[in-house]
Order: sequence, then C-alpha cells, then structure tokens
Amino acid sequence: MRLIIEKSAQNLGLMGAVACKVSDITVQTEHNGALDDDIRDLISELELTEGNLSKPEVHGFRDLFSRLGYPAITPAGERLVNGFVKNGFKRFNNIVDAYNIVSANYTCGLGMHDLGCIHDDVTVKRARGGETVVPMFKSSPVVVRPGDLIYTTDNKILAWLGYKDVDSDDYKVTSSTTSLLLVALGNERTDAKHNKAVCDAVVTAIRKTCPSAGAVFLDTCLARGCRT
Repeated sequence: MRLIIEKSAQNLGLMGAVACKVSDITVQTEHNGALDDDIRDLISELELTEGNLSKPEVHGFRDLFSRLGYPAITPAGERLVNGFVKNGFKRFNNIVDAYNIVSANYTCGLGMHDLGCIHDDVTVKRARGGETVVPMFKSSPVVVRPGDLIYTTDNKILAWLGYKDVDSDDYKVTSSTTSLLLVALGNERTDAKHNKAVCDAVVTAIRKTCPSAGAVFLDTCLARGCRT
C-alpha cells in the first residue's frame, strides 16, 4: 500500500502529504482518565492563544481552499478549534478523542479511516466531477464537483475537500475497528516532517489507552518517484 500524489494535487502544494498505518488499537467508549490532562491542557491553550489561528500552516489550509475556489470555507481544523473554544471538548471514544486533541492542537485537517476496509493504494488527486461519496453518518451519496480535492482507494472516495469537507461513511471508525489509516495532506506551508509529526502525535495519544499500538508510514509516491 502506498500514498500516491497525482500531479494535479502536487500543483496545489501537497508535496509533503503523508499517510500512516496504525495497528493493534481497541475502541473504548468508557473513559479511564488517560486523556483527561491532554484535554484540559488543550482547552487552556486554545483559550489562551485564541486557537492559534494565526499560525502560517493554518493560513495554508485557508489558502488551499481558496485555490480550490472556496475562499469562504472554514477548514476542518479551524471548525474543530472554534467548537472546542465555544462549547468545550466533546468526548466520543479513546480513538476519536486522541484524534481530536491532536487535530485541534495543530489546527489541521486530518483523515482517520478504518484500515481494515482499505486494500489498495491511496491516491490524492483533483476530481474529474461526477464522483460520488456518502458523507460520514449519512445514508445518501453526494456528487463531487470537478476540480475539488479527493483521495481514493479501491476506486472509492475516502475523503473530499472543496465544496464539501467530508470523510466517507464507508471507512469510518467504529467499535469494531482494530487498525487505522491516518492521512495528513497538509498544505503548501507544511512539509512531510510537519505532517509526520501530526501523525506521530496522534499515535502517541492513542498509546495512552492502547499501549501496544504500532505505526508504519506508507511510501509516498510523486510523479517523479517515491519517498519513505
């Protein structure tokens, strides 16, 4: 399995995109306190810094949506931060909580999918138009606009960024999930080192409730070759 970045996505500045396989996880709905300090520190930091929304990499996500033709869209990382500042941290389970802590800390969009449902390379590209995806927790497919950013596997969409910013319901994390695929697309202001740090931080947070969780980064293949 590889992460393939097509030229159309490279032209948007996504040269540093990374993906990471996370194994040996258990979804736990009961909270044992392992993430309580992280959540408390996150909320304190967000309130103190007003969500770190002035960071260059945060502006990079805004720029990405502008280049896709949607300057009014608020990127997922900002929406998450704004929600936590306004309403506090909403808990779901140990895996989603770990993901949300890191996504808010970095104010970034980050894909998290059930790896057990993925059996092929993951390809990042701009949509032809007409592709469909069922958004997470929905039952009906929606049609992707041409030129929007998607990443796919097995000829199905994992995530769509553009007119909509959604992950596919077909690959959502459930109570039976035992392995994950993290996808950090980043933007033209984040390199592979930064995007790997985001994934590493998620794995570190997950290990607080799943100590044996393992992580392996996929090879990333650009038009001119691959990197590890």
